[in-house]
Amino acid sequence: MAADGVLLSIRPVHAEKIFQGIKTVELRRVCPQLLPGARVFVYVSAPVSAVVGYFVVGEVIQKAPHRLWRDVRHACAYALPLPHGPRPLV
Repeated sequence: MAADGVLLSIRPVHAEKIFQGIKTVELRRVCPQLLPGARVFVYVSAPVSAVVGYFVVGEVIQKAPHRLWRDVRHACAYALPLPHGPRPLV
């Protein structure tokens, strides 16, 4: 069953980019069962250590890592390629 919302821990630098609209894709090792329209509450890790807001899921994509990275790397706000490839997308 898909959840209506989930709490994710995100590092401060990435959370800032999400809320600025620079980072529009969040990659995860484990893909939560979410449907478009679900809320993702953002817990920003230390030194902030607080829930600071939420975003709404637009789409959930699951693909092989190399295909996923090819399709979404432009929206991830990473300056360099990830050393081990991307993680499943939320």
